[in-house]
Amino acid sequence: MGAILLSGVVNPVPAHAFICTYDVDDPVMKANATAVSEEVNASFDTGLTTTSTLMTSMYEILVSAMKIGASQRSTDGQRNSTGISQSLQAYAQVVNQQGQNEDILQAQDEFGTGSEVSGVCSETAMTGEVVRAIDSVPTQAKSIIQSSNIPAAPGGTVLPRKAIATRLSSHLSRYCTQDEVTAGWCSTVGSKPAADVSAQTLFDPASTQEDVDAFINNLVGDPLDKPDATSAKTPEGVLRMATAMRAEAVRSPALVSLAALRAENAGGSGYSLVSQSGITVTQALDAIMKKYGGGPDYDTWDASVAGANQYGVLRELVRLRGLSMKLRNFQTQSQTRMGAILSTLLAAEAEDQD
Repeated sequence: MGAILLSGVVNPVPAHAFICTYDVDDPVMKANATAVSEEVNASFDTGLTTTSTLMTSMYEILVSAMKIGASQRSTDGQRNSTGISQSLQAYAQVVNQQGQNEDILQAQDEFGTGSEVSGVCSETAMTGEVVRAIDSVPTQAKSIIQSSNIPAAPGGTVLPRKAIATRLSSHLSRYCTQDEVTAGWCSTVGSKPAADVSAQTLFDPASTQEDVDAFINNLVGDPLDKPDATSAKTPEGVLRMATAMRAEAVRSPALVSLAALRAENAGGSGYSLVSQSGITVTQALDAIMKKYGGGPDYDTWDASVAGANQYGVLRELVRLRGLSMKLRNFQTQSQTRMGAILSTLLAAEAEDQD
């Protein structure tokens, strides 16, 4: 064995550490130390490798966990987004379906069976007949006043003596009464006794054009004598023409009213002026009174209105308002004709007083 050298310094002062240095020169011990060192190094390397492996595995696990977490969050987000989208779609579908259902209900309310009064088609047809009958009066009245049939009509040129002869001849041939035959004025009773002098002729739809013309001619009288082309240029002719024109103007309001009364009751009969409705104004007004003035027809209409919804009632109200306006207009026209006649009478009376 090699010598072991020990060196040391000892100071007289206590509590000082000793520094020792050893030097081993033993080959076995060196070999053991080297083996131990290599074993320690190998163990350290193994431990380091194991630790590195564990750390790597841990990091891989952490990364995988983070990926899984991110994937999970992505999946949850997508799932949430899909759920929200589906919820919104479902909500939109519900709202849309609800809107469609409301539109259907609204359409049923406005156009269903309850939105119209029972028998509305016949009611509308009746209203149309009334309106057309009223509207046809002016045209029919204008056609009645023709100077060829009514010599006293404005603008006529029939001579008074001819008009008188025509009136008398017509009366003797068709309108003589039993009393006139007994008195010796007529030879036989006519087919329509006194029809040419009875106002009933004007209101009877069965009266012919000839009957009505005969009555109007007897009522308004004969035309005034107008000058011929030669005498019309003389002062006397001018005066005669002015007088005749004055007489025609005074008679005109009465003729217009008579023609309107006839048109309201004629229904086109006697003048080939059948209106689109085919009924007279009087018949139309009677139908209105029958429908809304009480009775079975009114009860039926009242029950149908009671069974209708708000839209049906409003439609019926609008129709009745329109009919009321038409009837008021018709009444206004009648009052206007009456006013024209009164004005004419006052003007004529004032002229007579002058």
